[in-house]
Amino acid sequence: MAAFNQAGVIAAESLKEAFQVGALLASEGHPRGNRAIIITNAGGFSVLASDYAQRYGIDVVELPEELLGELNSFLTPEWGHGNPMDLVGDAGADRYARVFDVMIRNQDIWDIAFVVAAPSAVLESRHLAQEIVRFSNYTHKMIVGCLLGSDSMRGGVHVLRGASIPNFSELQEAFRIVGMHWVCKKIYGGDL
Repeated sequence: MAAFNQAGVIAAESLKEAFQVGALLASEGHPRGNRAIIITNAGGFSVLASDYAQRYGIDVVELPEELLGELNSFLTPEWGHGNPMDLVGDAGADRYARVFDVMIRNQDIWDIAFVVAAPSAVLESRHLAQEIVRFSNYTHKMIVGCLLGSDSMRGGVHVLRGASIPNFSELQEAFRIVGMHWVCKKIYGGDL
């Protein structure tokens, strides 16, 4: 481990983790910092995401009042009113897309976006993934997908892979791998 640290190697603890780190390094956009936004359709996952972010050294940014006002103008009254942005369970890809548009215009306040989605009757995974790709194309930031729900999200995961956007099937893995990347970037500087 000392030799790895000296050489700037990100040490993975399993083959699966090695492939996850590789996918993240091959993705577009590497964070200049650890300021994160989290956009989800599930309140429980927003709580877990906050916990994992803290555990793995990722800063969940506070959203400015003006930005909250803009989100309040089109999101349902039940949304989370903060970061993580819980868009509630009836959020389809179009609601995510409108939030992405706001975040594109405000990308100076964040470095990493975690897009978390649980399966629902109104969420079509391919459409959401296409919107995530569009979101990525309009930023120079790290976009991380967390399309949870295995088979029901398979089409969306395929779209993300085709666009070199990493997707994690488990929420904790996403935050652990991004946290590892950030720590190595901070220690060794420059692009990894």
